[in-house]
Amino acid sequence: MNACSALPGLIRHCRGFGVVALALMLSSPAEAQEKATILGHLGPITSLGISPDGKLLASASTDGTARIWDLQTQRQLDTLKVSDPSMLVPSVSFSPDGKWIATGSYQRSGKEVQGLVTVWDAATRKEATRYRGGALLAFSPDGKALAVGNLGDKGNKQIDPDVWLLEPATGKKLAVLVGHQRQTTAIAFSSDNRFLATASSDGTILLWDLRKGPEKPIGTMREGDLEVTALTFSPDSKRLASIAPRDGNLVFWDVPQATQLSKQFAGRSPFLRYSPDSHVVIIGSGRDLVFFDFNLKKRKIILEGHRGDIRAIALSPNGRLIATGASDKTIKIWEMPKTD
Repeated sequence: MNACSALPGLIRHCRGFGVVALALMLSSPAEAQEKATILGHLGPITSLGISPDGKLLASASTDGTARIWDLQTQRQLDTLKVSDPSMLVPSVSFSPDGKWIATGSYQRSGKEVQGLVTVWDAATRKEATRYRGGALLAFSPDGKALAVGNLGDKGNKQIDPDVWLLEPATGKKLAVLVGHQRQTTAIAFSSDNRFLATASSDGTILLWDLRKGPEKPIGTMREGDLEVTALTFSPDSKRLASIAPRDGNLVFWDVPQATQLSKQFAGRSPFLRYSPDSHVVIIGSGRDLVFFDFNLKKRKIILEGHRGDIRAIALSPNGRLIATGASDKTIKIWEMPKTD
């Protein structure tokens, strides 16, 4: 993936025509080709992940399970059941070496929210370790650490709103990142393993330099009091992108200065991904997939097939296939049209 230049300033947009109607250079919408539909979950899809070798697909759902599928045949291989079937499963991820699958789950009990992260052996699908307290997670690019965002708030006697770095195989605590006042809403590692960005419902994004030590963040970023739900670093680790669904602005930040470079309206989407060709991928409201890049070109991909809003996305390692999960309980596999 190539390094990307920063976006210029704000541009005009036209809210009346939906998430993709921006007053800038637009390429003609392209339609992705549907290859397969996967059925099996009993609730809306919340998260998807594709293994590093591109052979397996992991899916999570509000039905309390994560499921493993053969991506080529779409055959279900296994079901990963959390300890309590009443728990929702908002996150699932493969480790970069493909050895582990991590799931995050939670349930509400009155005003309390209980989280559980489970690490599974990807080959046997047997539980390896578990950690109570969080539900959002991210593997470091070298696979040596699993970042877990806790669901507590400051003053909670049981769970603090800290981010923990754990050893995936054992659950051993490697570091505790203290700084947020409320629960974690997004986590992202830079591709060089140096930086970690965490967002919280307290309205802040904290930037951590893991080489210098996790004792305190090196920068704090804030876009008003908006809650950021997705973060992603540019391939060269020099930019951080964030999105807050409440105002729909895609914001780019300098790393490591933690200063805002630019922002533009992108749609009220909770999802943000980088594709292998360095485009920032955003799922727009409804059933459209939108590609943004850093020189303000934008491409809309139309996905005709889901009967509900898209809630999860995963890209194959080569970028040729995309998996989408929706509120209609289905997963669809698409062949991506070529981007200019």
